[in-house]
Amino acid sequence: MMSATVVFRLHGEDEPPITEETILADINEAKIVFGIDRAAIKEAVEGEQFGRAITIARGVKPTRGEASSLEYHFRTSLDLYPREDERGNLDYKDIHFIQNIARGELLVSKIPATEGLPGTTIFGNEIAPKPGIDTPLKGGNNTTVSEDGLSLTAAVDGAIMYANGIVGVNDITVINGNVDFGVGNITCRTSVQVKGGVKSGFSIKTSGDIEIDGTAEDCNLVAGGNILVKEGIIGNERGEIRADGNITAKFVENHCLLAGGEITIGEEIVNSRLEADLQIVVQGQQGRIIGGSCTAGKVIKVAVAGSESETATLFEIKLDPDLVTAYAWTESELQRLITDRDRIQKALTDLYQQKAKEQLTFQERKAMSKLERTKENIPVRIHELEIRKEDLTAQLAKIEGSHIEVLEHVHPGVTVRFGLAEQTILEGRAGCRFEFVDNEVLYKSLSQPD
Repeated sequence: MMSATVVFRLHGEDEPPITEETILADINEAKIVFGIDRAAIKEAVEGEQFGRAITIARGVKPTRGEASSLEYHFRTSLDLYPREDERGNLDYKDIHFIQNIARGELLVSKIPATEGLPGTTIFGNEIAPKPGIDTPLKGGNNTTVSEDGLSLTAAVDGAIMYANGIVGVNDITVINGNVDFGVGNITCRTSVQVKGGVKSGFSIKTSGDIEIDGTAEDCNLVAGGNILVKEGIIGNERGEIRADGNITAKFVENHCLLAGGEITIGEEIVNSRLEADLQIVVQGQQGRIIGGSCTAGKVIKVAVAGSESETATLFEIKLDPDLVTAYAWTESELQRLITDRDRIQKALTDLYQQKAKEQLTFQERKAMSKLERTKENIPVRIHELEIRKEDLTAQLAKIEGSHIEVLEHVHPGVTVRFGLAEQTILEGRAGCRFEFVDNEVLYKSLSQPD
C-alpha cells in the first residue's frame, strides 16, 4: 500500500476528542511505519477538518532505471555545411564526409542501463524497481563487439558506415581521376571516393557512400549511404542520383535527385526534379530554385523561388490526404459516441427512476433494454477509436511543422502544394513562409511578427 488516509467525523459528547496521539496510536496499530505526515495530522486536528479525507502517510514509488545509451566516437550527424563568406559564397572543397578508421579503433561505447531506485510502502516493505531497458550493442559489417558488450571496434581498415542506427566499416575504393571510358561503370560494396568527376553515361552503384571531388554529369549514382558532389551536378535529364541517406552538392542542373534523408544544395537548383523524405535546403544568401519540382516530406527552404521570367516551379510537401481524412473522421466519430453515451446514460437514469416508482410502460421497458444493450457496446467502440486516434496522431506528428520557407522573394509562376491543396503565385512576394492549416495553404510574411 502506497498511502493511507483518514476521515475525521464529528465525535459525540461522550466520546473523547481526537488528538494527534490517538491518530498516531491508530497508525501504529495498523503497522504503518513509513512516510507518516505528522504535519498533515497536526493541521487536520487543529483545524478540525471533519468529513474530509486527509492523507496521513505516503510511500515512495520505485524509480525505473535509465535505459542503456550509446556514445559514438565519430560524426553521426554529418556536418556537410560549407563555410559562407560575407559575399554569400560557399566553399565545398573542404568538405569530407567519408570518415576513415583503422582496425582496432573504437567506434561506439555503450553505457549500461541502471537498476533504478527501490520504493517503500507505508508498511516499510521495499518495492524492487524495474531496471532500465538494456539494448544490446550490435555492430554492422567488419566490426567487433567486446566480450562485455560495452564497446564496438573496427575489425578492418576502412570507412565508417552509419545507417539506421547500425555502425559498420566498409572498404574504400579510390578513383584517382574521372569515372569515364578509362575506368568504366563501378558496382561495389565499398565506399567510393572519386578524385575527379563522373562523366555522362557512366554509373556508380554501392552500398556505401559516394564522394566526388569534381562534377557529376548525366550519370547514374546509387548509394546505400550518402552522396557528396563537391563541384555540382549538371545533366541533360537522362541520369538519376539516388541515396538512402543524404545528398549534398554545390548546384544541380537538369538532373533527378532522390534521397531517403535530406538534400542540401549550395547555390541553385535549375530545371531538376528533387525528392527527399525529410527536407530540401538551398544554402546561401543567393540560393535559388528555378523550374522543375522539389518534393520533401518536411521542409523546403531557399532564398529565392522561381525567376523573373515566371518559370513554372513546383514546391511540394508530401502529405497523405487519406491520413488527414482518417483523423478527422475518427475524431468526429469519437465525439459522437461520447455524446451518445452521455445521452443514453441520462435516458436510462430517467427510466430507472420511473421503474422504481413502477411507472414504466411496456414500450418504455423495451426501450430501456435496447438502451442497455447499446450502452454495453459503446465503451468497446470508444476504446477502439481512441487507440486508432493515438496511432493517427503519432503519424500526423511526423509531418507537424511541415513548411516551405522562401527567405527573400517568391516569383510568379511558383506553385506551392501540400498534399492535394495548392496555391499558384500570381504576384511576386517578399520572403514568406507557407504552411498547411485546416486543409488550406496559408502564407505569412517573414517580416510579420508572430
